[in-house]
Amino acid sequence: MWNNQSEQGSSSRNEKESQSLKCGETTFKRKGEILLQSWRDTHVVNMISTIHESTMVDVPQRNEEVKKKPICIFQYNMFMKGVDRVYQYLSYYFLLNKTVKWPKKVAFWLINCALFNSFRIYKKLNPTSQMRYKEFVLQVAKDWATDKVETDSDTDTDAARTGTSSQTPHVPHEDPPGRLSGDMRKRARENCWK
Repeated sequence: MWNNQSEQGSSSRNEKESQSLKCGETTFKRKGEILLQSWRDTHVVNMISTIHESTMVDVPQRNEEVKKKPICIFQYNMFMKGVDRVYQYLSYYFLLNKTVKWPKKVAFWLINCALFNSFRIYKKLNPTSQMRYKEFVLQVAKDWATDKVETDSDTDTDAARTGTSSQTPHVPHEDPPGRLSGDMRKRARENCWK
């Protein structure tokens, strides 16, 4: 393992070395079966592997160019499934803004997962559709913003109608006379004793 003092000090050197890499360059360190490798594409990608070598392979890109990538990244991209694919899609268009409140994070995470699941179902039901995930999310957002609900003609409920919903009439609200008196301590005491 990497527990002795000289190798612990080398980790900061390796971090500095990996940050100074130019696009397409790689650096690696091997101890026994364990390979530590850093590679810079648009940002630094760090990998730990026990089954790969530090070799680079030519990978064809969409624009018919050839790019050199470490073999562990090439194989990971080729064989990733399920959870990795979901995290990839969710990372592209994530709804969550920075927030400290964990219930908001959980709620936004669940909404993101529901959007992705509905996108996958949509793609299975419409295999000829060329709609991408971004377009799907934007369409859902537009539908939510306009309160548009699609229904079948067989439904017999009046609650689900195509188009915008009617405005709910609001009852004018009147404040109690002493609500904005300015003396909050007095009001708090009155509310506590009632």
